[in-house]
Amino acid sequence: MMPFKKNKEISLFLPIIKYKSKIVSPTKKYFLKGFYFKEKPVGIQKALNISAINSGMIISFKYLQKKFRGYDERLKFYGTDTYFMMEYCKNEEYLFVLDYEIEHDLTLSTLNDPSDKLVKAYHEMLEAWGILYSDSILKYITKPYIYIHSIYTAIKYKNKDFLKWKK
Repeated sequence: MMPFKKNKEISLFLPIIKYKSKIVSPTKKYFLKGFYFKEKPVGIQKALNISAINSGMIISFKYLQKKFRGYDERLKFYGTDTYFMMEYCKNEEYLFVLDYEIEHDLTLSTLNDPSDKLVKAYHEMLEAWGILYSDSILKYITKPYIYIHSIYTAIKYKNKDFLKWKK
């Protein structure tokens, strides 16, 4: 039997997204830091502290219609998946991880050189972090974390362009 029919009370079904055989979605997430699962987390999972990328999500129409208020329009491409998952975790207790894998490239993981495309994506991610936590007590930690992370990334790629964050 399909997991959708068997778990009608669950509003979100996630595939397992892999990049180079590493599970990159879903992840356990605490504040801004995600932690990869070592084993496939298949089946019903507590939604709290789970993050996932939008690719392959199956979201119930009922959830979208009755509980999801829509995306924060300040977000561009980066941050929409995190925003959705943060909202989902506030509204729902469980989600379901399918025993289905998708191999997927991720800009911030797959680009290994400090190209303009990577720098632009990185800046959009930092901007999204500021938006995602702007209404939370965590906003006081976000800005210092962004500064430290951008210094780390600039050193990692030996490129000062990563230091040009938005205020």
